[in-house]
Amino acid sequence: DNNGNTADAGAMWIVGETFTDSVNGISVKVDSSTSSGFVVTITTGSSTPTLYTPSGTSSTTKPTYVWSKMGSASLYRLQVYDIAAATWKVNTVVSSSYCSATTNRCSYTPNVLLVNNKLYRWRASVNGGAWSAFKYFRVAVVSGFNSQFTSDSAGWVPVYGSWGLVSSNYYRTPGVASRFASTKHANAYSTLTYQARMRRTGCTGCSNYLIIRGVPTPLEATYKTWYRGIRFQYTSNGYYSIWKDYGSTYSAIKSWTATSSIVQNGWNTLKVTANGSAMKFYINNVLVWSGSVSANASGQVGIGMYRDSTSTGNQLLVNWAGLSTTAATINGSEQYPQVIEQYGLGDGGMYIP
Repeated sequence: DNNGNTADAGAMWIVGETFTDSVNGISVKVDSSTSSGFVVTITTGSSTPTLYTPSGTSSTTKPTYVWSKMGSASLYRLQVYDIAAATWKVNTVVSSSYCSATTNRCSYTPNVLLVNNKLYRWRASVNGGAWSAFKYFRVAVVSGFNSQFTSDSAGWVPVYGSWGLVSSNYYRTPGVASRFASTKHANAYSTLTYQARMRRTGCTGCSNYLIIRGVPTPLEATYKTWYRGIRFQYTSNGYYSIWKDYGSTYSAIKSWTATSSIVQNGWNTLKVTANGSAMKFYINNVLVWSGSVSANASGQVGIGMYRDSTSTGNQLLVNWAGLSTTAATINGSEQYPQVIEQYGLGDGGMYIP
């Protein structure tokens, strides 16, 4: 009882008690008493957790880390290391509330996205104790996705606003007044060709968009744009623009520009290819802009819309969305459209100013 008195009851062993040193992997069980002392069983074991998964390959960019529960340890430390970048992606303390007495294992999923096709190593320890040996794994996500939205929206998670399937054909949102409504796909991607077919009703001058290399949260406080990302958008009345978002800062890569490539008030397919900083942006398979863009090396992809406060009948219908982990090159049939007119920045790319 830490009072300095070695003769009181708190300092005496009681038959049936077990004393555990989780850090060093030692337990002492008091089996019985004798006239001269006690009979005890001392058990020694590993002082470091046994690592289970991930190991070898991970099929997700956001893996769950599983290791052995260490006695009565209340805290653990978890580290994940990006070998190529020579940086710690995860370095955190994990509570024993993530451990199960039934399975005798701990399971924890950090809110950190790793990069497809990269090699990582991880380890764990009782907080303050020795580290386990590293276990290595490579992120190997199934290449891309093909979402037809006929029976489910697997892989898609709303970020802001309501999203759901309608008519067994569309992924839909009615938007949120004076806000950006968005949805994200589960994994992070670097090199990609990402496209979606969509149609907007209601506000004809409000933006509808794809986003790549994104970090959804924390959302911008007022308008609910993503924390980071490249936003490629169009309006139903014939304009497009490209923006780089960073917190509450919006930088125009390409200001609002009128183009004949957009089917006004109809269905339009937006496509982006990205390989490193080289990016190309297409509307209905017509190249509207290409160039070098400084952005996150990887990130999540998403879909979204902005809705003003006065228009009615607003909805964004997404017919399909797809992604491959290659970046297509420009071919001879692709061309730059005629630029009819170009506008200034507007309010963070929400609508035509």
